[in-house]
Amino acid sequence: MTALNQLVEWIEAQEKRGETNRTEHQVAWKAPPEGKIKINVDAGWTGTNSTGFGFVARSHTGALLAAGTLFQEHRLEPLTAEALALRWSMQQASELGMDSVLFESDSLSVIKSLRAESNYWTIQDITLDCLHLADNFLSCSFSHVTRKANVPAHILASLACKYQNRLWWDAPPAEIDHSLFADAAFS
Repeated sequence: MTALNQLVEWIEAQEKRGETNRTEHQVAWKAPPEGKIKINVDAGWTGTNSTGFGFVARSHTGALLAAGTLFQEHRLEPLTAEALALRWSMQQASELGMDSVLFESDSLSVIKSLRAESNYWTIQDITLDCLHLADNFLSCSFSHVTRKANVPAHILASLACKYQNRLWWDAPPAEIDHSLFADAAFS
C-alpha cells in the first residue's frame, strides 16, 4: 500500500469518527424531494479477508424501494471499496429503472473525486465509470453524508458475508428495520 493510500485511509477514518472538518453536516437521513429516489451506499469489511457493499433506495416518503448486498471474497482498500460500492449501486439503480436519483455516501473522498474537487489516482477509472453511468439517469447527483445518515447501508455492507449477493424490494432484512424506522422520524 502506498503512503498516499494510507493517508487517504486515515483521513476517511477520521472523517467517520467526526474529527475533521466537513463541508456538509447532514447527521440524520433526510428524505429526497418528491419525484427523486435517494440511494445510500456503503462498503464495509466482513472479516479480515472480505469486503461487502450495501445500498438502500428510498422514496420521498421514506418507503423502501430496494436494498442490496454484494460480497467480495477479498479485502479491498477502503477508498477503492467505497468507490466500487457506489458504482455497483449505480448499476443496480439503472437496472431497476430508477431515473431520478440522489446517491449518498459517507466517503467524502469518493464524493470529492466525482465532483472533480480532488483526484485520487487509485479510483480514477472507477470515478470515470460512475460519471458515465450517471448518463443513464434523467437526473443524478452525489452527496456526502455522515455515517449517522447512512446507517442502513452501513449495516447491509457489514452483513454482505451473510447475505452474499442479494436484492430486496419490499421486505428488507430484519437487521435494518430499526434504522429504517429511526430514519423515517427524520424524513
